Amino acid sequence: LAYGLHRPESLLGNFYVVAGMVVAFSTLYPNALAFGFIPFKYAAAACVFCGSLMQVSEKDFFGLAALWVTCAAAMLYILHALDKDYDDYVPITARIRGLFRRKPKFHVVRRPLPQPTYHSRYEDESPEPESGVTAEVDAILEKVAHSGLNSLSPAEHGKLQKAREELQRRDRL
Repeated sequence: LAYGLHRPESLLGNFYVVAGMVVAFSTLYPNALAFGFIPFKYAAAACVFCGSLMQVSEKDFFGLAALWVTCAAAMLYILHALDKDYDDYVPITARIRGLFRRKPKFHVVRRPLPQPTYHSRYEDESPEPESGVTAEVDAILEKVAHSGLNSLSPAEHGKLQKAREELQRRDRL
């Protein structure tokens, strides 16, 4: 803007200082409006982009590096100042050391086994099936696993159905 108005003295002689101040302000207030409609974060990006284009077109790579270092330093200074204002401030040296410290190893903690529930003696408890019935059902299930459901006789189907109903009744209690 100052070059466009042919008034470079308004830059105080150093474009890098102005670019750094624009970047610092946009870091502090990124959504504040410049000229009433442009957010400062875009104005700062445009400032750095245009300044970089000017330095590259003149093949002044030292000036380009100076521009980027000035803008980065301004942004980091504001971010550091913002961090220092809060109560949970951690010095930069502690943050850097935190990057290189050992990470804690986490251990898997097994869940405790569910405790058995005890029923009142007044509840209607079903008697446990005899081991003979369980053995018969196991044999029938073994036969189903090897030969399929169609290989069962009607009597075996009946026993399997009764065992199934008994298990469902127990699950409802």
